[in-house]
Amino acid sequence: MTTYNLHLDPSASGKLYLNYYSQTDVNSNVNGGNFSIGNANAGAKLDVSGSVRFRGSSTSAVFTTPGQLALKDSTGTATLSFHKNDGTLVGTLTGQNGGGIDLVATGTNSIRFYANTLQRMEIGSAGTVGIGIAPSTTSTTLLRLSGNIDLNTNSLIFADNGVTSIDHIWYNDDAHSVIGGPGTFHFAGDAALKSGGNAVIEAGALYMSDTARTSHFLGKAKIKNALFDGKTTLSLGAGVHVVATLSSADYRVGFFDYVAYYEGNQRGGTFLLSWNGSEVEFTE
Repeated sequence: MTTYNLHLDPSASGKLYLNYYSQTDVNSNVNGGNFSIGNANAGAKLDVSGSVRFRGSSTSAVFTTPGQLALKDSTGTATLSFHKNDGTLVGTLTGQNGGGIDLVATGTNSIRFYANTLQRMEIGSAGTVGIGIAPSTTSTTLLRLSGNIDLNTNSLIFADNGVTSIDHIWYNDDAHSVIGGPGTFHFAGDAALKSGGNAVIEAGALYMSDTARTSHFLGKAKIKNALFDGKTTLSLGAGVHVVATLSSADYRVGFFDYVAYYEGNQRGGTFLLSWNGSEVEFTE
């Protein structure tokens, strides 16, 4: 049997129509074979060289660049749905007529993002996010991260009610005005961003790894209800001077180390006293 080609060609200025007046279905390649547009070698059920447009009643020109796919219904919103082999809906991609794109995973399915063939981020069905690591399966941990975070603005904000408190950590490269050093971390809960460090830091232990530096306490340091209050050099004249005080409502025992220097003469020692609730009962 000889194989022939069938050509249906309109004139140079004409068009080729199928079912122009009829509303019946047009079936092609029912028993197999591929269908191509724009090329002579169909490699799939539908093989298109150029742009493809899916639209409702719109007649506007959408694309002039080859290799693009346009989805649009009569309202201007179009959805591309994804299904398993059994027809179960996995997710949808919807372009909204009012602007924005909705990427939706149904059921327990997650949304995964890949770069250079590797998974980089995943949004789980519980609304949790994992970057460089699988997301948490519970909604109590919204973000899991494997890797570093580069805060270009040098501020990590935990809560911001915009009125009384912005709970945040921030870093300043400038040397501290009193201690010096390469920079300062500030733990702050203040109405203004980056206004200073005023929050409490609670830890099981604190280790100072730089042995060349000295720890500084600007103000008072309380250690298990013990108060240490340091004084800088005082210039005192003759007479009685108060150099330190203790609250009798808070403390029962106190001691003061001192070093005194005057015109080449110096003396050091310790004052010790105890309070019984009503009066001083011992001094040394």
